[in-house]
Amino acid sequence: MTTRYKKVIIELFAILNSIEGVVHIIVATIGTWGCIDLGIYDFRIMLPNIENYIFGIFSLLTGIIMVKLKQ
Repeated sequence: MTTRYKKVIIELFAILNSIEGVVHIIVATIGTWGCIDLGIYDFRIMLPNIENYIFGIFSLLTGIIMVKLKQ
């Protein structure tokens, strides 16, 4: 596999990873909004939303790092 193809594949993975991060953050925001609207502040209910925020931020950072390493 040539270097050009490797760079394209890394760029595609970086874009997909960034999209995944945005989706995680959107889902976490909708879930948090629903919990706040219903007045549910239990840690056990909010845990999936916190997890989605963490995975979203991590995926965005990974996508950005992959783009920087591609250059």
